Amino acid sequence: MNLAFLLLAGGKGERFGEKKQWKPLKGKSLILYSLEFLNKNPLVSDIFIGIPEEDEIFAKKLIKDFNISKVRGFFYAGKERRDTVFNGLLYIKDKNFDLVGIHDAARPFIKDGLIEESVKILAQNPEIDGVIPVIPIYDTIKKIDKNNIKTIDRKGLFRVQTPQIFRAKPLIKAYKKVIEEEIEITDDASALEIFGGKIVTIEGDELNFKITTRRDWEMAELILNKPKIGWGYDIHRTKEGKGLWLGGIFIPCDITLVGHSDADPVLHAIADALLGALCQGDIGEWFPDTDPKYKRAKSASFLKEILNKNPSINISNIDITVITEKPKLKPYKDKIAESVSHILKIPKNRVNIKAKTKEGLDATGEGKAIECVASVLII
Repeated sequence: MNLAFLLLAGGKGERFGEKKQWKPLKGKSLILYSLEFLNKNPLVSDIFIGIPEEDEIFAKKLIKDFNISKVRGFFYAGKERRDTVFNGLLYIKDKNFDLVGIHDAARPFIKDGLIEESVKILAQNPEIDGVIPVIPIYDTIKKIDKNNIKTIDRKGLFRVQTPQIFRAKPLIKAYKKVIEEEIEITDDASALEIFGGKIVTIEGDELNFKITTRRDWEMAELILNKPKIGWGYDIHRTKEGKGLWLGGIFIPCDITLVGHSDADPVLHAIADALLGALCQGDIGEWFPDTDPKYKRAKSASFLKEILNKNPSINISNIDITVITEKPKLKPYKDKIAESVSHILKIPKNRVNIKAKTKEGLDATGEGKAIECVASVLII
């Protein structure tokens, strides 16, 4: 059974404030999430996209740039959703598809296996005209008319999702009647239900929600956030002096640290950890000690530059271990944590500082160097 999909991307974005189908969601246009899913599915033979007429050139370029090979054509959006779907059905009605799937481009998280389950039901049950995914309603439902509030029995009530998959011929026939009789419908199964078609349901997925508002968009971004871990290390030799920098705090003592910048091993280790999590090289590549502009530079400026060039990251937490024989860090740990949190613009409770010695072992244990390691989790 050959299956064509109508992907609906004809919205004007009136409720959202802009056309969201082309808007980048975590670096990729919203429509591409559905397109790539459908393009990979072996049961989907052809994809046709419903778009605003003025967006045709942009849409075609997008498909070409991302090599969505199954897209066979575009049809124009109508005034209402039902009109857009009908335009798509007219576009494919002579192509002899057995099944037609319809999906909202604003639903980027199609559940794996849903298409396979729907097609299997239709293949094994010739009396069934369509399969739709639904979600039970668990919240209390109330009907509110001005000051009149009435609780509605939620038993038997479900939320309906896409993709919905139908036999092509009965769907086209039912939609033709809907348009001719100007019947208002809000989903595609309604067209068949009105004219006696048989629809069955399968379990949908809470994550397969439709992005309608800005809050929905924020939820989609949260779903796509992925944690990344970075690990950083730094070491600097000591020499006689009047103090040193650790975590952006100057600590008076009888030694100092040798380095091209202010030689702050805590901030250098954090910088390397951040760059590691971002897969963007290391501190030596970003701020080479051969560049005179970094001579005696404050290491806090390194972290600020990394964050400025990666504004979308969220630092979940940082764990820092300073390895030194002296100075003793207990009096300064809280100040260092506060300084790091200020530099990175994160709450202080996301920064952990530990101090260790090497029990007199190696150069660090002999007081000839100070080491620091840092691990960071970013979203």
